[in-house]
Amino acid sequence: MKFSTTLIALVAASLPALAVPNAEPEPVPAPRDNNVYVCEGAGFTGRCVLYAPEWNVCTPWSALGLSGLQAWGPGEGVYCIWYNKPCGSSGTTGSDTFTYPGFSTVPGYWQYNTQSWKCWW
Repeated sequence: MKFSTTLIALVAASLPALAVPNAEPEPVPAPRDNNVYVCEGAGFTGRCVLYAPEWNVCTPWSALGLSGLQAWGPGEGVYCIWYNKPCGSSGTTGSDTFTYPGFSTVPGYWQYNTQSWKCWW
């Protein structure tokens, strides 16, 4: 009986040393900005829209509701490509892939020939 009482006392005394220390919580990642900011005027001026594209889905230019393309800014970590024909058309040519910060002045050809686009992250 004396042995079991001593053993219980020893185990009880060592329990705090075996406890898991309070770990710091994992940092919460910052929310990702999967939007694109598109403006009719160079330098992100004029009428602009903030659009949340679906991941890797070809989108017609008309979805933006703008009459022209002068500036295009995808969020950090978002990659985009423009196409010179509507989604699904044969013989479509795509731009080079680009990412944040995008273009404050879109390259000349794409200002007038973008008919569809898609973005992914």
